[in-house]
Amino acid sequence: MPALVLLTALLAQLADKPISARAIAEAYQENEVAADQAFKGNRVLLIGPVAKVWRTDPDRTPVIDLETGVDEQIASRIVCYLRKGHPLAEVARLRRGRLVTLSCMGDGQRMSIVMKDCELTK
Repeated sequence: MPALVLLTALLAQLADKPISARAIAEAYQENEVAADQAFKGNRVLLIGPVAKVWRTDPDRTPVIDLETGVDEQIASRIVCYLRKGHPLAEVARLRRGRLVTLSCMGDGQRMSIVMKDCELTK
């Protein structure tokens, strides 16, 4: 089953279709090395419900946390750092639970799964 999760994620990337936040979290939960090979350094189109919207310190970069539905603490959210200059009006309209699609660069797993250089897509 784990290999199927990674294969499905890779096929979705090739087809330019969104990968669910849950599928990415399950891939990291199963095998971090394999998940990094699939996602880290690659542009990923991902979809998931908003868990939280916040800003970093000191540069105030907007961040969207996506809920994954996976219970393990490290994989429970995907942290998506928006690219500099992303329209703040779009971010200000987001609410917890809203389903969003983002185009991001995979950045691996640390204390959580991280995506960078993200853009909200329509």
